[in-house]
Amino acid sequence: MKKTKILIVEDEGIIADDIANVLRKKNYEVIGICPSGKKALEAIEKEIPDLILMDIMIKGDIDGVQTADLIKEKIDVPVIYLTAFTDDNTIQRAKITDPFGYILKPFEERELYTNIEIAIYKHKAVVETKNRQRILEILTSFDEVSSKLSSFLITSKAVNFINNYLGIGLPLVYICDEKNSEYQIYCPDGMENLIESDRALRKDTMMSEFQSVKSFFLLDNLSIYSRYKFEKRLINKKYKSATIFPLELEGEQIGFFALFSKNGETTSEKNIHLLSLLITRLQSALYNARLYESLQESRQRFKTFSDSLPQVVCELDLNGRLLYVNDVALEMFGYKKEEINNFNVFEHVVPEDKDKLNNNLKRIILGEEVKEAEYNVVKKNGEVFPVVIYGNVNLQNGVPIGFRAILIDISERKKNEETIRKLSTAVEQSASSIIITDNRGNIEYVNPQFSKVSGYAQEEVIGKNSRALKFGKMSDAEYERLLDTINNGGEWRGEFLNQKKNGELYWELATISPIKDANKVTTHFIAVKEDITDRRVAEDKLAEEKERLAVTLGSIADGVVTTDISGKITLINKAAEKILETDSKDALNKLIGGLFNVYDDISKKKVKNPVELVLSSGVSYESAKPVVLVTKSGREKIIEDSGAPMRDVGGKIIGVVLVFRDITEKYKMQDEFYKSKKLESIGILAGGIAHDFNNFLTAILGNITLGKIYSNQNDKIYEILSEAEKACIKSKELTQQLLTFSKGGAPVKKIGSITSLLKDSIDFILRGSNVKSEYIEEEPPLAIEMDDGQINQVINNLVINAKQSMENGGLLTVRVENIQKKATDNLPIADGAYVKISIKDRGAGISKENLQKIFDPYFSTKETGNGLGLSISYSIIQKHKGYITVESDIGKGATFYIYLPAIDVVYEKRDGVGNKVLKNSARALFMDDEELVREVAGKMLNFIGCEVEFASDGEEAIEMYKEAFENNKKYDLVIMDLTVPGGMGGKETIKALKAFDPNITAIVSSGYSTDQVMSDFKKYGFKGIIVKPYRIEDLSRVINEVIQ
Repeated sequence: MKKTKILIVEDEGIIADDIANVLRKKNYEVIGICPSGKKALEAIEKEIPDLILMDIMIKGDIDGVQTADLIKEKIDVPVIYLTAFTDDNTIQRAKITDPFGYILKPFEERELYTNIEIAIYKHKAVVETKNRQRILEILTSFDEVSSKLSSFLITSKAVNFINNYLGIGLPLVYICDEKNSEYQIYCPDGMENLIESDRALRKDTMMSEFQSVKSFFLLDNLSIYSRYKFEKRLINKKYKSATIFPLELEGEQIGFFALFSKNGETTSEKNIHLLSLLITRLQSALYNARLYESLQESRQRFKTFSDSLPQVVCELDLNGRLLYVNDVALEMFGYKKEEINNFNVFEHVVPEDKDKLNNNLKRIILGEEVKEAEYNVVKKNGEVFPVVIYGNVNLQNGVPIGFRAILIDISERKKNEETIRKLSTAVEQSASSIIITDNRGNIEYVNPQFSKVSGYAQEEVIGKNSRALKFGKMSDAEYERLLDTINNGGEWRGEFLNQKKNGELYWELATISPIKDANKVTTHFIAVKEDITDRRVAEDKLAEEKERLAVTLGSIADGVVTTDISGKITLINKAAEKILETDSKDALNKLIGGLFNVYDDISKKKVKNPVELVLSSGVSYESAKPVVLVTKSGREKIIEDSGAPMRDVGGKIIGVVLVFRDITEKYKMQDEFYKSKKLESIGILAGGIAHDFNNFLTAILGNITLGKIYSNQNDKIYEILSEAEKACIKSKELTQQLLTFSKGGAPVKKIGSITSLLKDSIDFILRGSNVKSEYIEEEPPLAIEMDDGQINQVINNLVINAKQSMENGGLLTVRVENIQKKATDNLPIADGAYVKISIKDRGAGISKENLQKIFDPYFSTKETGNGLGLSISYSIIQKHKGYITVESDIGKGATFYIYLPAIDVVYEKRDGVGNKVLKNSARALFMDDEELVREVAGKMLNFIGCEVEFASDGEEAIEMYKEAFENNKKYDLVIMDLTVPGGMGGKETIKALKAFDPNITAIVSSGYSTDQVMSDFKKYGFKGIIVKPYRIEDLSRVINEVIQ
């Protein structure tokens, strides 16, 4: 018998030895004597005693009570106090630690023995009570966990429960399949990696060896089963032993419960007892679960079967309340699933059918057979519908307890019966002749209308073969084609001339179709015929009228299209074919919307075509403004359109007449005219500004050039004057742009080639940029008569715009070609030879709405643009009797086209004169209304060497010239301002002077002109021109040219 192990904690050595000797005599095992609380705590770490004898007043940091309290926190062991003190304070402190005895020193051996035995017995009782309580709690908790209705959930929860509560190893449950070939293995959560999804592991396990074992057994050495894959995996995880319980249901083994241990020790008797109790409960829970699952499976099979039926299947009690119903009832009666529980079938029968229902129920209870009974029942929403109910009584021990019934919704059947009745009535009362034959053509039925139209009575044709009637004048070949069509399952439709019983001919439209049974076999034929004699007569007349109309429509220039009420084209004339770019073959019977698509000219939004508008409103329509027609090729044409309804004799609309006219050319001409007017109005203002500005510039530039002459080139002042001179020249270019808007900005033309001008401009503007250029000239361009400065301005504007549009670089393509414009070309310029210049960039492109305004003054898409560049270019090309236009798509760049009139003459290129002042001693008369101009001109003329006199207007100049002429002091040269506000200008003055002296030498000068004098000065009697502002070098050159 195992000895009771006792630890003595006493600081008095003699007393401690005496106690130890007494204990050994009583057959107790003394495992140690500790003189302090610290030593006692160290001792229990090495070996746990069954009882401790503790002196309260021991030496050291802690006394006996404190030591007992600390021991209690670590282990459950009974403590008996030994003390010589009996004061209340000591006793109260000791009581808190729940001691199992209290012995006062000195004591007798028997007293010590009695206290020890009582303490050990009492502690065992307490421990046993706690163990039983713990087992009860475990079993209660296990029952809660295993109270699931699913075998899978029960087993999973049970494994986790045992693992969490016992914590003494690895619990696994093996459930065998029906063939005992493999196991479903359950493990605690978090250890799924032991089993994973490897089916080989489930088959290759040692449990296959224990299928005949009936009671639990222990495996001390798991390694002997390492030949099995699953157990080998456990061995690799350091598991050494196992406790195994077979699992049985109704005497049949279904698997095993196994508890695997790593320390190699077997499971204690206490834990085996507890596991036996848990395994018993697990088996019971699995049994109940399998019963429940079997029942559920049976119910589910029945539910699946009943739900697959199209009828309501139900069980009722004797009062009609549902005990079971399939889901079809929910849809049939309109209830939700939770509402159907309180559903009473009898209460949903309409009151009128209640007596019939009660009588039939009594008959069923009495055992009579009620084959089929129709009732009207009510849905949740109040809708009444018909059903057929098949039912029988449900008996228990021979006593009726309810009914089993099937409800069939016969609404569709009732509708079909009603439909058949209506169809039968419709056939009898139809205005069409109807014939039904069998599949051999024998007539089985004709309706009254057949007899009325044909004159044959029903009894005259019933039973006869329809071939005998042969549909009047139909040819044998056509009749054979008819029979071939319907015998092959097709439908024949056609018109033919028939003959009545009395011999009268009439036209019929017939449709003959096969009637097939459920197997798609033709059993009968039905012919539906309509007398169309009146229609055929009207159609013949209409055909004649259409022919006359077609001739008329073919001879007019407007496009004409007629449609039916669905919008399908029924007629289209030649003009419409040309405008729409189609032909009658493609257009007829097509919807008008497929060919006639029109858009607003401004917003570019699609608008309804006149056919739609007329059909929706019922009245005529005429467009308030032109619209854009987009043809099927994508071309845009400007048209005017209108539409009117066509009505039959009863006033009913039967179609629409659409009339439209292509005004693209006219529209473009108007557009060009409006643009010209805009530029003309701006030009009037610009010309006035340019005239005054150039006068001031003449005074400034003239004085600057004189200042340069009188200064040393090395002086700072010379450099400053040169910069000022450049600024004046730049200002001159600005006024030249303004002049382009005015009538007086007419180009001063000379014959030349565009080639060098284009190349120089392009090279200069693109130099140093990331834009490259290519110049294409397939043949030498024809000569053109142009103002080099103005045309250069146009090219500069276009190339600069192209460069700015290609911010990230790109290619600028310039193409020059000679073309011959013909009358058929869609260009608003006269016929003849032209040089065509194309300038194409690869930039961002121009939107359609901006293309309409691209040449308008002050219109710009740039933040810093003034909107004059393209307007000026447009004006310059117009004044050269040419044309400029543009094509562009967003993201694809833009191409500008310039057309300039070409001439077939040779031109000479002359070198310019340098910047020298040419001396001349001529006697000159200078006429200008501006005093500043007169003053600076006088200084320049004097420096050139001329003797000069001044006049402020034409009248004064004429008077001075005549007086000098008569006094033999004739002027060698007259320089006149072309425009004198409020006075006689150079144009009128030269006429008077030429009449007086035909040999007069005159130069015209202007910063602005209102007519063509500057561009054709010789025609008006002048021998030279000088444009304001001018330098002294320019003045001296012109004087020398005309004098020489």
